[in-house]
Amino acid sequence: MIRILLLFSGGLDSVTLATKLKREGHEVFGLFVDRGQSNLEREREAVAYFEQRLPIDVKCTSIRDWRDSWKRLDGVSDKELPRNAMFAFAALPFAREIDADAIALGCNTDDTAVPDGSMEFVHAVNQVLSVTQQRERLIAPFLDEKMGKAEVAHTALQLLGETDVAKTWTCWRGKVTPCRECPACRSRDNALKQASGLHAKPAAPIIKKV
Repeated sequence: MIRILLLFSGGLDSVTLATKLKREGHEVFGLFVDRGQSNLEREREAVAYFEQRLPIDVKCTSIRDWRDSWKRLDGVSDKELPRNAMFAFAALPFAREIDADAIALGCNTDDTAVPDGSMEFVHAVNQVLSVTQQRERLIAPFLDEKMGKAEVAHTALQLLGETDVAKTWTCWRGKVTPCRECPACRSRDNALKQASGLHAKPAAPIIKKV
């Protein structure tokens, strides 16, 4: 058993990872990052629901002022920046506060199209943590087990059931219901469809070594 601080958005990946890690006997805490995202309120609702449902103790932090200081209509989009790196380093003091062994990301193998969704990224961050003499390490259990979005969705349906899976929030937009049109919605819907065709078998433990 290890103590883990999970970057927790209330989305399918982070909720599934939190549930699985808890089932495996690890101590799991969450950190929600307010970056002024368009779906902020919907994410907060999902986080609040699963904080009680799992349960999981979730702390909140904000990088909104930092983002607002450079965000312009004709400027850089935060989707161009390695957000997971920012989140990981922002999580360090919170991980230290709870004496966590690791900071966890819910990335899966279908996220590797972005530069900070790969094992290469995880290893690079851990090199920085080592050089700067930080004791915590970054982990990405779904990447370790080479799990894609469909496999994550399959695990979610096994562990959470359809009702709770529906309570997660992935849509980039902040409407009352998911738009079903944005890339996040399309990826989620496709993964859930594929998940129904996967062979039902218990998933292996996904934490091997920190």
